[in-house]
Amino acid sequence: MHINPLVPAVSDVLWALAFTLNFVLVVAALVSLARAADKRGWISTVLLIVLVPIAGPIVSLIATRWRGGPVGLSESDTVHAP
Repeated sequence: MHINPLVPAVSDVLWALAFTLNFVLVVAALVSLARAADKRGWISTVLLIVLVPIAGPIVSLIATRWRGGPVGLSESDTVHAP
């Protein structure tokens, strides 16, 4: 049986997808953290984002939204319809 060396193995594709997903989540979580109005505990949050793959950035994104979200999205900035 001959294996084509140009076609990656399924495990290689899955690892590449996991790495890409983790990279995108880390970048999004760090940007969200940088834009957040509440800067308390940012060191522990950065450590969580960097050291816990996939789950760390997801938890950070949820916590950032829960604590107030990015700067500029406060309640006083929203437009209320009459």
